[in-house]
Amino acid sequence: MGDSLLFDRRGKPIATPGVTLIDSTPAAWQGFPLEVTSIHGSGEARAFHLPIAAIAMCSGGGNGCSDVRIGRSTVSLPFSHGVLALQDAGVEVDSWKWRGSTDEIVSVQFTPDILAELTHGEARLPSFQSQRRDEDETISSLITAMHRELKRGCGSGRMYAQGLSLALLGYVQHRYGTSAARRRTPGTIPPREMARVTDYIHQHLARDISVDDLASLLNLSSSQFARLFKKTAGASPYQYLQRKRIERAIDLMRGPDSLAQIAQDVGFSSQSHFTEVFRAVTGTTPAIARAEQAKGFPTGLIPHFP
Repeated sequence: MGDSLLFDRRGKPIATPGVTLIDSTPAAWQGFPLEVTSIHGSGEARAFHLPIAAIAMCSGGGNGCSDVRIGRSTVSLPFSHGVLALQDAGVEVDSWKWRGSTDEIVSVQFTPDILAELTHGEARLPSFQSQRRDEDETISSLITAMHRELKRGCGSGRMYAQGLSLALLGYVQHRYGTSAARRRTPGTIPPREMARVTDYIHQHLARDISVDDLASLLNLSSSQFARLFKKTAGASPYQYLQRKRIERAIDLMRGPDSLAQIAQDVGFSSQSHFTEVFRAVTGTTPAIARAEQAKGFPTGLIPHFP
């Protein structure tokens, strides 16, 4: 699919398993991006996240499985025809192990740029609970048709590719969507959704997180998200992010790492930028705070946020 679908916790792309057989990126395909891979052997990918919602379907035969561990839960996905994995945007995976072989796994990405083209900006990306499905005839038939059209060289034209993509989008939203928008009360972000956003922030402090990244988790525009977030948290997304970075930095300052290393580890572009923000948030400098820690003084320097 051109760019990697998997990223480590520092935001760097990592290789997906298997051998790519078909990639829709250079083709005439005009719908959501597709990639077809085969897997033979065993391996493991550790600590990564999926920034874009996707569906993977085992369309060929095979034997073996992949085991995906998220927190304390492990989901086993057998290499059997028709097995589906629905992966919501922003999912944090602790490890992914695979063994055995399968001839074809077809993956479809719900990318924001293609969605905007297909719907003229009038629809939002699907949001659904990540899960395994042993079968879903509607999804299987739609993805199979998309795969077949790609193999035939996309001769049926743009309208056909777009129609299949819109049909898949509509079905997934209707069948598996979280209906988050209906649960929102005006002017606030519900606790469960807020927890999803703050967990994402906490797990990606070292990355250059954008408001767009956070807004996409809830299928909101950036401006709408920023307004709701400030009303809910009492701070803008940027203020919240910076204060959480400082909180993490104070924890790390109890260890042996240099201030320059800590600044990098929590996402600041330089030690001077780290010092500037640290002073603005706490009223002191990292060096002074670390010296106070060494003397056993308390370090409750930061106002509480959710």
